[in-house]
Amino acid sequence: MSSKQGVKFSLWGGDIWGKNIKVSPKKELVQEWYGGNWEKPSIASFKLTHKDDCTTLYLTHSEVPEKEFDSIDKGWDDYYLAPIKELLEK
Repeated sequence: MSSKQGVKFSLWGGDIWGKNIKVSPKKELVQEWYGGNWEKPSIASFKLTHKDDCTTLYLTHSEVPEKEFDSIDKGWDDYYLAPIKELLEK
């Protein structure tokens, strides 16, 4: 995925697509996300903070259509956050 603002992306064979709307390297990434037949994008925001040799990731995903919320929430845990945690704990 590109680290440039305005660049479009797609994930999972095109099931999710969008663009980077704010990029601050090693600090923040904000993206518009679309999935299915969504009328408007959701907003995924990733913020990193670093203190005392510890990095914390804050993930906020807003404007997700209500009917999609549970599957999107589970997808973050199953496909992104849990694997990252597992990798970092090795």
